[in-house]
Amino acid sequence: FGLSAGIGFALSNVLIRRARHQTIRLKSTAVVAGVVLVALLAVPLDSGASAPLKAGIAWPHLALLIAIGLLLLATNLAVQHGLTLTSANQAIVIMLTELVVAAVSAYLLAGEAMRWNEWAGGSMIVAASLLSGRMRP
Repeated sequence: FGLSAGIGFALSNVLIRRARHQTIRLKSTAVVAGVVLVALLAVPLDSGASAPLKAGIAWPHLALLIAIGLLLLATNLAVQHGLTLTSANQAIVIMLTELVVAAVSAYLLAGEAMRWNEWAGGSMIVAASLLSGRMRP
């Protein structure tokens, strides 16, 4: 799921920049539709994921899910607006900052520790961004 999320996130960022002529509303709708489609395809593969749906979702949990969904929608709109207005080199620096914030948050909030494969993946991402800055148009 993590790999598909990373690929989808990267692909959507590239397509958002490429589709400058489209409205942010249309691009946001496409991103949300893609997330829902992947979720609908993935839930049947995970037998434990549908258990809460069968048992019924309590109102506080549903309210929290709706609030998170609205927050993610607002964040998506802000990211798309920013990607539309910035150059690709600036956008990649902003996106890489997200990785640092996510890693620090996981460490502080969830007690996560980075293993060698996460360090290797992060190093590859940083190396790719440095190399892309040196590429000629």
